[in-house]
Amino acid sequence: MAFAPFYEFFPDIAAKETRNITLLKSGDLPKGTYGFFESFCNDEACDCRRVFVTVYSKSRFGFRGSAPLATISFGWEDESFYRKWASFPLSKEALRELKGPALVSRMAPQSEYAPTLLEQFKMLVRDRDYVDRIADHYRMFRKAVDERSPSPAIQISSTPIRHQPKTGRNQPCPCGSGKKYKKCCLSKDQDQQNPTARS
Repeated sequence: MAFAPFYEFFPDIAAKETRNITLLKSGDLPKGTYGFFESFCNDEACDCRRVFVTVYSKSRFGFRGSAPLATISFGWEDESFYRKWASFPLSKEALRELKGPALVSRMAPQSEYAPTLLEQFKMLVRDRDYVDRIADHYRMFRKAVDERSPSPAIQISSTPIRHQPKTGRNQPCPCGSGKKYKKCCLSKDQDQQNPTARS
């Protein structure tokens, strides 16, 4: 599974609608502005209805000059949707991580500030308008993925956010779906590694 930033598809909308918070004094987080940048799965066969939010601190060079401080997954549908989407029984812990808000444990590094930023994000998603905006962004992103052509006019990042060693066929899929790797992203990953194998 791979995901790509919303701003790669819709830079103007992202510039206006990416959520930021500004802290005027230091506490659990240093004072400053923090941006919550949305990314979505760009697998054409996936409809996970989740966002991956990467949090950056704004420097004098903007957000791009800083390393990510936290990566958070969040699904806005109810628990029954994710149980059905996973297609096999999920433990409460697996469901909690799949639906979120939760720190992405296997796919992205987290800073010392990640737990505090997760709590900040939990407060943000109490705002129903913000959650609705994320869902709207997801629908826009999915439509762009579904309509993309094989031409290089639209480039989507397809580097899996996964670290070595390789995932075993019967291990949980690193995408966080709760499915076994062989039942989820294995065939897609094999196609990416050996694109000439398909006839």
